[in-house]
Amino acid sequence: MLNWARNPRRGRGGWAHHIPASAFDGEPFVVAEGELRMQAAGGDRLWRFEVEHRGTGYSPRMWKLEAFVADRDTHDEVGVRVSVMRDERERTPSSTPSLIKTFIHRHTLLDAGVPVVARPLTIGDDSYVQFRNLLHSSARVLPVVAISQNIPRSGPSCYLLDPVRAATVLQGFAHVAAVPTHQSFRLTADVGRDNSVFRGAVRIYMPGFGATSNKTDHYLYLPERVSKYSGPRSFEVTLAARLRQISVESPWKGEAWPDTDVRESHNEDARARSITQLVRDRIARLFSR
Repeated sequence: MLNWARNPRRGRGGWAHHIPASAFDGEPFVVAEGELRMQAAGGDRLWRFEVEHRGTGYSPRMWKLEAFVADRDTHDEVGVRVSVMRDERERTPSSTPSLIKTFIHRHTLLDAGVPVVARPLTIGDDSYVQFRNLLHSSARVLPVVAISQNIPRSGPSCYLLDPVRAATVLQGFAHVAAVPTHQSFRLTADVGRDNSVFRGAVRIYMPGFGATSNKTDHYLYLPERVSKYSGPRSFEVTLAARLRQISVESPWKGEAWPDTDVRESHNEDARARSITQLVRDRIARLFSR
């Protein structure tokens, strides 16, 4: 995180000389100069970082990034959240924080044992079981965007939503899976027709998905809706804005954020169940817009 902050790209020019060398040994520090506020502190099991700054150029926006790394005994947990203060007339910007992209590209982030990457999971005979287990995992905290293969009346099969492009746009907010037609048949046999995805449709499997799930909790975009988006309002951009909004509005995010200490125990099953219960109503409201 500190190396990211020292990088002069994207408005971080001039930050580097504010970060003392001792910070890389875990020592706390505080910076307050002009419109820049930066601090870091931690202990044996939790380290927190925070920076507040104005946007690039003549932007009136003030950005605040908070991040933590926590020792969970069996693994390390990373959290990042970003807030922005803007003009009321200005639309809230929607993008993947550059710190998240840095972690994805330079480190191994896992969700339910599956890497969080900027490329799609291509579901084949050898990887189908991993995909099915990811959908059902109680430890999963990210949505899974499953893109099924379309079967046109003439011509070869294709994906109405490009899985590679979608995975790039959605990195850090969702797993993206490209599901060929023959694997859609397997998925239908496992989860039932109402909870499956096929013939060019796109489905979002939210955390908490299971055999008894309500299909309306795991939103389905039919091929007609996917194919009508093109140009600057491409479907993956619209989808990304919705998923980011869910991420921001999910109430469990604030509750799970460590303020002072890190709990010794971490019950993933209980956490996954609470996530599902808390976001269900908000998901229905957001996707009905």
